[in-house]
Formats: sequence, structure tokens, C-alpha cells
Amino acid sequence: FLYSEQENNGANRGGWREYETAYGCGSSALVTLALLSAQERTSDPRMKKALDYLRRTRPVKTYEIALHCMALCAAEPNRDMALIRKD
Repeated sequence: FLYSEQENNGANRGGWREYETAYGCGSSALVTLALLSAQERTSDPRMKKALDYLRRTRPVKTYEIALHCMALCAAEPNRDMALIRKD
């Protein structure tokens, strides 16, 4: 189900609808973290799109910063260490 809700076009391509919340990339980071926790592989093309989306975003609020950091740490921490440190 989660992958069926993934955005394929526009600014959120690879992410999930943020449902008009004030939490920026928080929803997408949460879904990505859930999929990674369920042992989804970072090599899956859908997961690659999700991670690319997160790498393009710059979270600013505590909720989205925390989830952004957790998702990147769960995926490819060595690759994303600079972004993780910014979080």
C-alpha cells in the first residue's frame, strides 16, 4: 500500500504526500523509515526515489529533522553522513 501512495511527479517525486501539514518532509521520512524497518532494500528503485527525495529536502522543524535523520541513518549512513550531521 505505501508504495502505491508514492509521488511520481513534481517537487515531491519519490516522496509521499505531505497532506498539507506544516511538517515538510516529515511524512515522507516516516514512511521511508517504516519501509526500511520492514527490511526494504535501499537498492529497490522505489526506495532509491524516496531516499533521493529526502536528500533533496532540507527539514527545518524538530519532527521532520528527527525523522529525516533517522531515515538516512537507517538507509546509508556512510553515504549521507554530511546530511545527518546537519540534522
